[in-house]
Amino acid sequence: MVRTIAAAALIALAGSAGAQAITSVVGGSAFDIYHSLSTGDAIGYRFTVNSNITVTNVGMLNSAATDGTINSSHAWGIWDSTQTLLSSGVINPGNGFQQGDFFYDNNASGANLAPGETYTIAVLYASGDLDSYISSPTSVGTAPEVNLLNGVFPTGGDLGLVFPAQDSANLGRFGPNFNFVPAPASALLLGLGGIAASRRRR
Repeated sequence: MVRTIAAAALIALAGSAGAQAITSVVGGSAFDIYHSLSTGDAIGYRFTVNSNITVTNVGMLNSAATDGTINSSHAWGIWDSTQTLLSSGVINPGNGFQQGDFFYDNNASGANLAPGETYTIAVLYASGDLDSYISSPTSVGTAPEVNLLNGVFPTGGDLGLVFPAQDSANLGRFGPNFNFVPAPASALLLGLGGIAASRRRR
């Protein structure tokens, strides 16, 4: 019985869009690429997390500040501090959903993130793709579980979806966002704790 209820709770969590890591981006300037005429600039930011989470979906900024339309498909990636690619995919204009100022890929990521590690997330931008990211915003809102470190960009143009090794002085380049839920182990513990509390009250 306990296992059945806990499993059902995990399925429900996995099927939800989840919380947004970046909740708001205010100000800044829009850019289509970092390196001139590049066909592949991986743009994003580094971050840490305060608890074990699972990334459900990855998206990109799609607001009035960037014309409100996703015009092209964009590859994305999430790396750990050893530059290991943990998860990747493609944001397609016709296969996703809008949440707030961000458009998310329908396909689940499944990357599990933990405290004590630095992660990098980036979306690929190319000259002529008609989509833009925001650099050097005046303020950024985040979920309590997420800590922004700094923006990132690639060492040169035309590199494609590779680890963006260069750190920028600004807070972040948006660009990317992700939805998340508690990691399965954490969700299981929460579910079992709730069941135990319920039994004690009976």
